[in-house]
Amino acid sequence: MNNRIDQTFEKEGSIVWKSVFGLLIIPLFTIIAVPWYGFTYGFQTSDYVCLIVFYCLTGIGITMGYHRLWSHKTYKANKIVSYFLLIFSTAALQNSVLQWASDHRKHHKDVDDPIKDPYAATRGFWYSHFGWLLRYNTHDVQEIKGVNDLMKDKALVFQHKYYTVLAILTCFGLPVLYGMFTGRIVASVLMGGFLRVVLVHHATFCINSLAHTIGRRPYSTKNTARDSFITAIVTGGEGYHNYHHAFAGDYRNGIRFFDFDPSKWFIAGLSKIGWCYDLKKTPKHLIEIAKAKVKLEETLKRKSNASQLGIEEKYTKFVANVKSMYGAKQEYLKAKKDNVLSKADIQAIKSRYKDLKIEFIEAKRKYRASTLV
Repeated sequence: MNNRIDQTFEKEGSIVWKSVFGLLIIPLFTIIAVPWYGFTYGFQTSDYVCLIVFYCLTGIGITMGYHRLWSHKTYKANKIVSYFLLIFSTAALQNSVLQWASDHRKHHKDVDDPIKDPYAATRGFWYSHFGWLLRYNTHDVQEIKGVNDLMKDKALVFQHKYYTVLAILTCFGLPVLYGMFTGRIVASVLMGGFLRVVLVHHATFCINSLAHTIGRRPYSTKNTARDSFITAIVTGGEGYHNYHHAFAGDYRNGIRFFDFDPSKWFIAGLSKIGWCYDLKKTPKHLIEIAKAKVKLEETLKRKSNASQLGIEEKYTKFVANVKSMYGAKQEYLKAKKDNVLSKADIQAIKSRYKDLKIEFIEAKRKYRASTLV
């Protein structure tokens, strides 16, 4: 199979009619047809199950597949997981993997740039939400590029080449199969097809709009991306967006075990049986340094020049402590794994690591106290 793709470019500013159909006509049909059917015939439990199941499956197809597996390559997956994600992400009607990943990589490379970022939040909430999809951008933004690695995957090239047919078959064909099983085809298509795709669309779009609007910026102030539990719920686990933009190569979005992030839990769970592997995880010391730097920036804005020097010194010492402790920890873990040193030498390395950890905790306490005053 020839893995090259043919591209054509449309006039900048012209209407993207397929987006008009998908983002305006389908929702309009849905808000009329679903209530009408509900009042006329009524929905049953199996119909709501269809909506919930396909909402979850197509949502996870986007977050775990399009986003973390292919756009950022934060982990690897076997064929079973890859094809499962490809099928249900195709059913989400959000363009091919190649197009989606190309847009998303441009977004991360030039985040907030009103020209280069396809869905720059700096151009307004509704533009970043879905306005960017309704009119063609510049030819540079239209071009599918930066995805040569993905074009080596024949399945992804096949999906891109036949996307329209595959999208219709999966988006509406899967609910039809479900409806054949329950004996309620029309209700299943309305709930698991039309209503579900509208809801998943806007859940995904909120990552580009809401996640750049509400919440905190604890890891970086270089862009508009923000962390918010509310956004995490709305987007199916993609709400810790400030962390994601600071450490896009991490398979996690919410780094704390209780942070709402279903994709993180599925990836970690599947890694236990070897179906997902090579999970990328940001070293803790880099996270600590990023958080400390933001604290420094915030503190310097409200401190007098006389007190700024002391805070910067504490920050410098804290960063040095973090790096020393992390280095000692890696040395200890390696020595323990290799098991070539004597027990006395390993114990000495362990003791050094523990001492540096105590110094780190104390430096962190002092630095945190200095930023609160």
